[in-house]
Amino acid sequence: MPGLEKIHLEDALEDNPQTRSMVALFEQDAGLLKDYVIILRNHCEKVLSAQKELAAATTNLSQHLRAYENQPFPLDTDPDSVLKTTLREFASTLDEVSSLQQVCATQLGDGMLYPLNRFIEADLSDIFTMMEMFASASNEMEAVVTKFCKCSKKRDSEKVKQDINEEVYMATKKYHQTALHYYANMNALQYKRKIALLEPIMGYLHALRSTFSVGQETLNTTELETFLSNISSSVQGVQTELGHETQMTVEIIDTIEQQSQHLYYAEPPVDMPYIPPNTRLSQKSGYLFYKTKFAGMVTKWDHVFIYTLGSKLMSIAKGEVAGSVIMELDKNITVNALENEDRRNVFQVSNGKRSVVLQALNGRERDEWIASIHNIAKEVFANRPLTRQCSKDKSSRQNTVEKSQSVSSNASSIEGETTKGNRSTPPSTPMENLLLETPIQFDLFSPAEDRERSQSMDPPQVSTPPEEKSILTDNSGQDTMTVTPFWEVFSVRFLGSMQVQKDRGDYLVYQTIRHIMAARAIHNIFKTNESHLVITHRTLKILDPSHNAIRALFPLEDVSFWTTHKENDRLLGFITRTKSDSESKPSYHCHVFEAQPSADDICSALTKAANIALTVLLEKTLNASEEQKEEDNANVEDNQQSDTVKEISQDSESVVIPETKGTK
Repeated sequence: MPGLEKIHLEDALEDNPQTRSMVALFEQDAGLLKDYVIILRNHCEKVLSAQKELAAATTNLSQHLRAYENQPFPLDTDPDSVLKTTLREFASTLDEVSSLQQVCATQLGDGMLYPLNRFIEADLSDIFTMMEMFASASNEMEAVVTKFCKCSKKRDSEKVKQDINEEVYMATKKYHQTALHYYANMNALQYKRKIALLEPIMGYLHALRSTFSVGQETLNTTELETFLSNISSSVQGVQTELGHETQMTVEIIDTIEQQSQHLYYAEPPVDMPYIPPNTRLSQKSGYLFYKTKFAGMVTKWDHVFIYTLGSKLMSIAKGEVAGSVIMELDKNITVNALENEDRRNVFQVSNGKRSVVLQALNGRERDEWIASIHNIAKEVFANRPLTRQCSKDKSSRQNTVEKSQSVSSNASSIEGETTKGNRSTPPSTPMENLLLETPIQFDLFSPAEDRERSQSMDPPQVSTPPEEKSILTDNSGQDTMTVTPFWEVFSVRFLGSMQVQKDRGDYLVYQTIRHIMAARAIHNIFKTNESHLVITHRTLKILDPSHNAIRALFPLEDVSFWTTHKENDRLLGFITRTKSDSESKPSYHCHVFEAQPSADDICSALTKAANIALTVLLEKTLNASEEQKEEDNANVEDNQQSDTVKEISQDSESVVIPETKGTK
């Protein structure tokens, strides 16, 4: 190959300084080449090791995917589930990929690493071995030549000279032969350099190319493409569902956080509304402090989970799995609050044989426990099955209105709040609030639902006003397309409604909203159904968006007040008036809705509708006054005409007709 530097073999025996310099240069180059090739071999060994580890890792991954169906997952017990079938298909495909990776590792070992090892162990090792032999032969020849030159003409015999001359011959011949082979190998190393550096990379690329070509044939199939496309669509569907679920979860978390503010306190502060206990529970659970005594002297309060199971009072300590029976709640049970204890909110449960002292966080929890135990004892005494009305059962509360799930709205306290702005005062004794309950309606009943249930929950009785009917029919009874002057629709969620004492007031609406939100949080009622709020210049209607059924309808003249919450503009409250008869006073109900994104637009629409209704009313009043005026004028004219006729008749009666005498 032209262009390569060589050591001239003809100069090997002469061993001149130029040749020695050229040999030293070649030796330096060989040393650097050896260091470079050793590092190259290390990198190639890493590539081969990584390929082997990749093949082993792919095999382990395939085996792990197959092991999924053998895992005792409690929530995925179907042996033919889509996930298990998909993982099984993935494992089969990964087995093929693993076999290809193992073949690639074998090809890398043969085509990349083997030439490097052969070059280092054969060629470079020979070069450096001959380098040592060349140096030794050169030193030996130098010593023998020096010895021959030191021979004396007088002292050394001819025999000695011949022997030394023979040694010079042998040393020179050995040096010459060694130098020739050494120089030849040094020259050949320049050719082997390119082979040693290029052949491993060629082997690496050939191995990858072979692997990729076989992998293209193995993996690029119609069946696998269809399978991956279906799995991708399924994964995207799951991701979309996860996104919706995450959004709903975030909204639920926000709602729960807003409605659980009072639950963060052991005892609600004075600026929060008073929430009465639920006295109709026949099942109760929660953490209480359990009083125990050791040796009749040492008192200990343990924080344990207490719950009722049938007619038994049970307890579970932290870290335990099964509960233990504290006592049987039979007809001999007595439960009452203890005022002689140093701790607050303490009550005692006794059945005549054993007494248990428990402590709740606040008075409402204590009273709920007392009422629940009383209810269980009554049902046991009446030999009735206990009703499973757990305080945390959400499904039975979301669409049912119960007076036990209401918040106290004492009329005198609300009136005091609206006038003085102070917190509602709780009853004087803990158990008095059981009678001071105002029902809260958590859902709107459609007209097709049971009317008896609606009447038992005391919803506002609303009738369709004649003005609303006149929009669709005229006086002749035929349908007409009368255009409504004002009409707007909003998406809202009904949160609840309750009876109030007055027909207007911002503070009254704020307190009602707080009562309803607190009640929803207390009873874990978080799900709300979307409705459409339709506002016209005559009515305010709540429609079910699924089939446009009217859930509630209020004449606009009976909507006395509306406003948004001062801290949350998404909450809307409006007060309606319900007329019963002419003698009794009307009742007022405050209805609370949640709007998206803001309820200010609803208030603006109500204001516009009210203005339009007022304008229509003024026009009707003006027209009625004009008609009355015309009627009065007509009556005056009729009266004048009647007076004239009367006078004429009176005059005719006063004229005397003379008697006519005739002759026979």
